[in-house]
Amino acid sequence: MEHLDTLPHGHADALWAPDNLLTISEGNYGFSVVEQRSPVDHAFWSEVELEGEPLRILAWSGGYLAITQLLGEPAFHDYLPTLDVDGDGVVNPEDVFPTDPAASADTDGDGAPDAWNPGYGPEDSTLGLILDAFPNDFACQLEEHGIGGVCDFALVLPSDPGEPICGAGDVSPIPPTGVLAIPEASDLVPLCDGWVLYGDLENEQLVAQNVFSGRIALVVPLGVRSDDLELDTDAKRLFAASEYDSVVVEVDLLTGTTSSVAVPERPVSLAVGSVGDLFIAAAEDGGTPSSVVVYRLPDGGSALEGGWSVPGSRIVYQRGRDELFTARFHSTVHVPVSRYAFDPATGLTLIERYEGSDIGKSLALSPDGDHLAFGLFHYGSDTITHFLTNDLLNPPGAWNGRVCPRGLAFDPTSTLLAATTDDHLQIFDVDSHALVGELPLPECGYVEPEQAAFSMGGAMAFAMEECSSGSEIRWLRID
Repeated sequence: MEHLDTLPHGHADALWAPDNLLTISEGNYGFSVVEQRSPVDHAFWSEVELEGEPLRILAWSGGYLAITQLLGEPAFHDYLPTLDVDGDGVVNPEDVFPTDPAASADTDGDGAPDAWNPGYGPEDSTLGLILDAFPNDFACQLEEHGIGGVCDFALVLPSDPGEPICGAGDVSPIPPTGVLAIPEASDLVPLCDGWVLYGDLENEQLVAQNVFSGRIALVVPLGVRSDDLELDTDAKRLFAASEYDSVVVEVDLLTGTTSSVAVPERPVSLAVGSVGDLFIAAAEDGGTPSSVVVYRLPDGGSALEGGWSVPGSRIVYQRGRDELFTARFHSTVHVPVSRYAFDPATGLTLIERYEGSDIGKSLALSPDGDHLAFGLFHYGSDTITHFLTNDLLNPPGAWNGRVCPRGLAFDPTSTLLAATTDDHLQIFDVDSHALVGELPLPECGYVEPEQAAFSMGGAMAFAMEECSSGSEIRWLRID
């Protein structure tokens, strides 16, 4: 049995009708109230008052029968729901705004009406509705949401397969810093112009939201809690791994459609390959694993290949050379960073392995494929080790910042590295290892910031942290 909703006060009886939710409850002294509500969101539509104390509401002979207790005896009342609550000529099931006579249609489902009903205007709206300037685009409602008459989110995520995501980069004005409070989230994938994707854990959905305005452009139900998100920019799709449900969900960002594939173990890390394939690191043991089984999901396929056992708990993929890198997190012994060659015919072949002796926290690969960053905890002297991907055994140095580097990300040019520590978002120069900027992260809960990221245009660095209630996304403008 699934809990759907809680109505605002106690009810003696309720009935799911084809196009209504009907309830009977106690009203003023000696009277009952029959309420008519939406069967979808349970919003209040109308009510009638009947004599007597409430007993039952039943389907009855083409209508409904409300039963009350009057003077110690049952009293029977015929009841017919209102077919058109707002009286605008559009019956409730077909009226998107059943309690507002001014409008009834909303093609894109964003809450703004397509047009006013004949003879009505904004002054007649009982809900304060504003006409949709983009009636076919969920992401935009007002004229200022557009650029040159085109919805701004359509420029971020173009529908034309030949046009890249964020092709123009970050072009909107960016405040120096800021924060957006969101529901509890698992992972963050920035786009550009303040738009980000994140996994809403409580509602089990993928959300695209603008950190400047708070405007939501996309909501895709996943049906599972998403722990790790991986964006395939070329195909305009996103993969979401759910450890709890042992499944990976693929989301088509243009259509909002989803498909899923079951994984034999818990999927803990994802990496997109060089030909649209997906690599999945999965673990059998609970907690943070010391080794994983790596599977490959071919582009367009539904059956997993491989099953290669490797030390580590996180993976990244170097697409230019078809190489997979693994690292082990939170180990109490060695923290190896491993480099494997991948061939569809032979699978994974170990090339080299760097054996560390500290506790790993985070792993990131630069977009140009040349640099690898691995955050290490040295019991009070933390660092981020800098590896060259073609030579793991001779690290050229380290980025030394504040304690507990937990989230790492390179910018699109591979010249900057962002790191979240216990209380700061720090920005480093990749080659010199120098600290070039930082943003304090006020404590909002009991968990250290886990995520660092850059916008696809490179003009913003992000940190996401879990708070005592929900999560927070903070950003720093890169000048």
